[in-house]
Amino acid sequence: MAFSKTGARAAIVSVAAGALVLTGATSAFAGDNSPVSISKDKGARGNFVHSGDTFVLTDMRSDGKAAVLDVRVESGGWGVDLTYWNTKGAGKTRKAVNNLTEGNKVLTRACTGNAKTKKYGNCGPWTQGKA
Repeated sequence: MAFSKTGARAAIVSVAAGALVLTGATSAFAGDNSPVSISKDKGARGNFVHSGDTFVLTDMRSDGKAAVLDVRVESGGWGVDLTYWNTKGAGKTRKAVNNLTEGNKVLTRACTGNAKTKKYGNCGPWTQGKA
């Protein structure tokens, strides 16, 4: 079976164009979940889950304190601070969805506090994810 030079060139160009389409098909950001942060008194745990831009916060102890997730979203020199409270009681989890811009850095740390006074402390380490 013989191929003409023109036919061979067309086949090569077609394969090369197909490879470009396959390798350049996505422009979406790949986000990351943040590792779980646990408060110093072990009364709260929480983190950011990239899929669905969900903040997850669990009250781990029956101690009268609320679980708190302290959040900072950063992008290009600016930042927004958010605070999520879980007042459902020990063993209960709160999930909060917040539609974030893809690629933003998301910092979270779990704390415990007084829901009436809105004061909190005993915060665990900051952990980092990506929206």
